[in-house]
Amino acid sequence: MKNVLTIFFLLFFIVACQNKKQNSEKVEEKNVFHSPLGKQLPYPTPSEKMLAQFDAAKQAYENETDNPEKIIWHGRRTAYLGKYTEAINIYSEGIDKFPDNPKF
Repeated sequence: MKNVLTIFFLLFFIVACQNKKQNSEKVEEKNVFHSPLGKQLPYPTPSEKMLAQFDAAKQAYENETDNPEKIIWHGRRTAYLGKYTEAINIYSEGIDKFPDNPKF
């Protein structure tokens, strides 16, 4: 019985260490998007022009949050930066606000 408990705790320790290693690897991958199926999709560092366009789209959206075109461009510019999950959330907001708009 003592050997079974020792083996159990040893296996538990090994699994816990592997999970900790996987979590630390995810933190290091800053420019990689993980798809829902686990595929790694790297994206490059955005240019100053792309960042300026994102800021302009975000500001335009914040000024008119009920304008579907502003929501779409805010989502696009967000996705262009590789922030796909955030872009999906923006488009989901557009769907909630405008359920009959086919653009969403």
